[in-house]
This record gives sequence, C-alpha cells and structure tokens, in this order.
Amino acid sequence: MKRESNQLLVSSIRRFVRADRTAQLRKIVRKAHPADLAHVYGSLTPGQRRKVLGVIEDARKIGGLLAELEPTILVDIIDGLGDEELMDILTAMPPDDSADVLQWVGAERKDRLLGQMSLEEQSEAESLMGYDPESAGGLMSTDFIALGQQTTAGEALRQLQEDAGEAEVIFYLYVVNEHGQLVGVTSIRELVRRRPETTLEEIMITEVIRVGVDTDQEEVARLVARYNLLALPVVEPNNRLVGIVTVDDIIDVIRSEATEDILKMAGIADRDASPYRSPVTSFRSRLPWMLPSFVAGALGVVVVSFYQDNLVRLIPLAALIPMFMGMAGNVGTQSSTIVTRWLAVGKLEFFQIGKVVARELAIGVASGLCYALLIGAFVYLYFDARPGLVDPVRFAATTGGALVASMGLAAALGAASPLVFDRFGLDPAMATGPFVTTTIDVLAIWVYLATAAALL
Repeated sequence: MKRESNQLLVSSIRRFVRADRTAQLRKIVRKAHPADLAHVYGSLTPGQRRKVLGVIEDARKIGGLLAELEPTILVDIIDGLGDEELMDILTAMPPDDSADVLQWVGAERKDRLLGQMSLEEQSEAESLMGYDPESAGGLMSTDFIALGQQTTAGEALRQLQEDAGEAEVIFYLYVVNEHGQLVGVTSIRELVRRRPETTLEEIMITEVIRVGVDTDQEEVARLVARYNLLALPVVEPNNRLVGIVTVDDIIDVIRSEATEDILKMAGIADRDASPYRSPVTSFRSRLPWMLPSFVAGALGVVVVSFYQDNLVRLIPLAALIPMFMGMAGNVGTQSSTIVTRWLAVGKLEFFQIGKVVARELAIGVASGLCYALLIGAFVYLYFDARPGLVDPVRFAATTGGALVASMGLAAALGAASPLVFDRFGLDPAMATGPFVTTTIDVLAIWVYLATAAALL
C-alpha cells in the first residue's frame, strides 16, 4: 500500500511539473510528509526536485526533507541553494540535523554560514561537528530538559510546559547537580503522580544508563534495544550531560549499520554506495574488493597445477571441482553470516570461539555426511554407466570423504573468521565477503584433490 502511495505521489508530481500546474503541485507537496518526499526524490529528475523544493514555503519542512535525503541527492540540493536561503533552512532545523547537513557543505561555504549564526548556534554546531559522525556525540541532540536535584515536581511540570516545544523528547526528565553532571532520571508519569512539593532527588532513579560522547553508534543502538529506551543520555568524561540520542536516530543507525554489513558481505567497502552515485564512483569503490577473488583464483590455479598429473590420469576429478567449491562455500558463508550477526547484536564474545567453532564444525561435518551419501550415489551411478573411466565404488567413497572434510573445515573457518576479525578491531562483516569466501573455495579444491591423490 505504501509503495502504491509513493508511486502515486511521484506520478502526480511529474504530471504537475510537466503541465506547469504550480498551484496543484504546491497543494500535494504541502500535504506530503517530508519523509515521503525524500523517499520519492530519487525517482525525480534534478529539475523536478528543484521545482518541488521551490513550492515548499515552510523552512522547517524543507529542513525535514534535507535531513532524510540520500547524501548524493542532498549535496546536489545544497549546491543549488543560495547562502541566505540555506541559512534560513538551517536555522529552522534541530541542531543535530543542521550539523549533519553542514557536514556536506564545502569548507569555505561552511565558514561563511557559521559566521552568520549567533554565537550560541555557532558554538553548538561546531561542537556537534567536532564529534565522530558514527559516535554518540555525532548522533546526539542538544535539545533536552535537565533540572536540578532540589527542583520540586510542581516546578518541574511548570518548566516542562514552558520548554517542551524546544526539547527533542520529553519522555524523560534528566536530573543534574550544580556542575551539570548527570545524577538521575525520572519520567513525566512520576512527576504527575507525586505531590507538588516532592523534590526530584526523592523520586529520581540514580542508576542511569548512559553513554560517553565517543561511544560507537552500534553500542548505542544495542543499549537502546536492550533496555527498550526512547532516549539515551550522552555525557562527557567528567559525567557532564551534553545531549541525548533519541530512538528515531537509533532506527537510522540500525538501518545504516545493516546496509554497511550487507555491502561488505558483497565485497563493497563504501557504505554510501547507492543507485544515485555515478558509475565512475561506484566502479572505483568496488574494483579493489575484486582483488581477493583474483588472488584466490590464482592460488586455485597453483593448487590445480600441483595435482595436474592426477587430473590427467583421472579426468573425472575435474568435473566435480565446481560442486566442491559450491558446497563448501555455501556452508562456510552460512557459518560466518550467523556468527557475524551474533556479534552485531552483542550475543557473542571472542572467548567463546572454541565452543562456536566446535558447534559449526559439527554442523558442517553432519551436513557433509548427508551430502556425501548423495554425491556418492550420484558418482557411483554416473560412472558405473561409463565403464573404464574410474572405479565407481572407490571414486564415490573418495569424493564423499573429501566432501565431509571440506565442508567441516569450511564451517569451522567461516565461524572463526568473524570472531578473529572482531578481536583485531576489524569489521566482522568482512569475514563473509570475498576474503573468506575465496579462501574457502581454494581450501575446498585443495582438500578434494589432496584426498583424491591419497586414495586414488
């Protein structure tokens, strides 16, 4: 239903732009949510995008649109706006969103825009841009409500009524001491059910789940998911409260991290790979990641050449190489994908490597035994009908045993690789990409040919 709605929005915008029906275009754009406009922007031409932007009269809505756009499209839109026009939009946006947009502005223009801001806005923007974009500091919003410990429930409610419009969320009320350090948290529900003269110190929870400004966004997402939080406070090393990360930002993080992992599994390092980038940029991004496949292919040639005498003597050996590569690669990818996911959700640690590898090894061997029966039966029936090529019984037993060994080793390697990668600070998702996949292919060929050389 949502896809049909988006298609209708795209077709309507295109029709109104072609017919130059500005009034109808303005009306449909006014009703559309900024997130929906951002979603359909990729289906519009640059000219149509500019036309849509020109009929949006509310700077806050334009800001909401910019905050949702793909980076490639965002840069194109920003470049088409004048400084004054962009300044009006940035001023209407929440500080964290405006800082994110400024990250995509050229250095010289960024300095001009910051110079036009008030000292408070400039300081806030520079502070947010100073953090790693993939850290809690880079995600956080500085629009939050924090009150002193001796503030009463009645005073807190009055304060909320005055400041609620400026805060990102008001589900939680954070309590700080005289130095601005986080000492507790309470909820709106607690405030309304307490007597007005009750102080926040009496009702606050002192064990506050918090993160530092340098905490990685993946850890922030794990904490929000684990404790079912709507917002998470961010503190400096001295425990001074400087911002909050809200659940809507966490959803973006989860989506972004999932996309990054999927790209790395496919051998694409650039997390910003998108259908809106130029073919040249995408080519440059993908080309280096094909090198492992090339190297593995070269190693495969070396392995096969080492056993070329056996292949010449027993031509049927070569016919089964693709099957061994496919079966071993499949079970290895399954193991590495499962372990990578366990690591991503925080349910696995390196010290469990022995248990995990043993489990996956058992699964690989069991799977190998099942398919060894199939491949043995297939080889026996196929070559028994072609007498003189090989001894069908011996060849079936050899291929079956080699398959068990290769699938068991592939599963063990696939399980161990993400844990080892994570241990040395590398992204475990890389373990399901070309590095390990091609290694498993070469391993499968070697096990198969070495077994055949020994038994045949």
